Amino acid sequence: MAITFYQATGGPQPKIECELYLQDSGGLPSQLAAKDIYVFGEFKSGTAADGSVTTLPFGSVAEALAFFGLKSFGGHMAASIFNYRNSITGQPKGSVYGIAVAEPGGGTAATVNLTFATAASAAGTWQFLIGGHLVSLTVASGDAAADQATALIAVFEALQVHEKPPMTASSGGAGIVTFTAWNKGVTGNTIAVSTYKDPGVTTTASWASAAPVNGAGNPTLTTALAAALPVKTPVIVCPWDDNTTLELIVDHANAKAAAGPQLACAVIVADIDSASNLATAAGNLDDDDGQRVLYAGVAGGVNWQGEQAALVAATYASEPNLGRSLNGLSVPGLWPPAVASRFTSAQITTLLNNGVTPLYVPVGSDYVCISRAVTIRTNLGVMDFARLPVADYVRDYIVAKMAATYPRCSIIDDDLIETTAEYVVGKTAVKNSIYGWFKEIEETGMIYNVDTNWASVALELDTTTGTISFEIPESMMPQNHNTKIRLDVAV
Repeated sequence: MAITFYQATGGPQPKIECELYLQDSGGLPSQLAAKDIYVFGEFKSGTAADGSVTTLPFGSVAEALAFFGLKSFGGHMAASIFNYRNSITGQPKGSVYGIAVAEPGGGTAATVNLTFATAASAAGTWQFLIGGHLVSLTVASGDAAADQATALIAVFEALQVHEKPPMTASSGGAGIVTFTAWNKGVTGNTIAVSTYKDPGVTTTASWASAAPVNGAGNPTLTTALAAALPVKTPVIVCPWDDNTTLELIVDHANAKAAAGPQLACAVIVADIDSASNLATAAGNLDDDDGQRVLYAGVAGGVNWQGEQAALVAATYASEPNLGRSLNGLSVPGLWPPAVASRFTSAQITTLLNNGVTPLYVPVGSDYVCISRAVTIRTNLGVMDFARLPVADYVRDYIVAKMAATYPRCSIIDDDLIETTAEYVVGKTAVKNSIYGWFKEIEETGMIYNVDTNWASVALELDTTTGTISFEIPESMMPQNHNTKIRLDVAV
């Protein structure tokens, strides 16, 4: 029953099913590695197939677009994350991977028309707010409606992926621009459109509706979830907000935790709706066991909800300290909703109590922030999503410490067997060592009350599955409740 090793840079390391957060096996790091983000989204005309999972992170936006396809929801989300990463300095940024999903079979893509009515009577510049992106069109006096529409199509199509919502602009007839979502599905209906600045040049530009319509269908996730199950996915971000689809992803995350490859799998989604509808939707999500979903909500939001989720995920992944709150972090790239649509203080409280992470605009500012981040409905206060991966950190830290303290040792149940061999260590000695390591972690504030609760910590050896497990009581790690942590080393 020996702990097995493989050779890695820096000397022997324990063979475990996930990478270590630690830089080395001695001492607590002051900063932890940023979290990897897995973009779970639809592909289109890329190299991916349904259920494709990248084994290496994307090195650039171009690589992500080659995988998902140039005009795909998944590619747009990845590009949004890369653009966020480029906007910050001095912070870890994490790596971006892809999980490809086929667009809904039999579904339809959302569309919306913009119609120019007459020729321009003077020169001027239109500004259109399309999915949270400001698109400018300069016209000359006498430009016909058809010419204005053609010019707008050229301007929009020339924008880079992160500079526009996931839509294609094409001609819908003389003077008409038709915007069509890149993939089929209902999420394409969440791209708000409006005229931001009318230059007053006599002609009118009229939107057929305030958002695209007729997008229908949700993808089937069976193949993609099966392919992703063996892969450690610390952060999954997806564009869907319907409960049926999210339940499948939550079940997937819980299955991964039960199987042992990872404990913390954060699922980040976004929704644009009223406070009452957001609270109802999150309340219907059966996430009481997993506590894994960050349901980011905003009223009157104009960005596509997939982009909103991607930017929240990038914000979350850039915070390296698991013990630090996400409260008040700004989310660059999100357009502030209209004042009349913003949440009131009372609505924010209701949302928090129902498991919604409200995005809000601080008074007097022009940027969107995370109010407080929660992953579960609770009557005992607000749970901080930043602490969700603590169990993974604890597991990795203990594994690294064991590798340094008990190299090439066999571990036995000393309640049943007694030995003095130097290469054999008893379960009691291991538990005593873990106590000391827990006290070190307690100094960071990630776990609490070690001395008070240590008698309740149970250490188990399982020779059938080849694992060492220890159970942590709720009062020591309240954000994770009664958590069993498997070290995933052979014993």
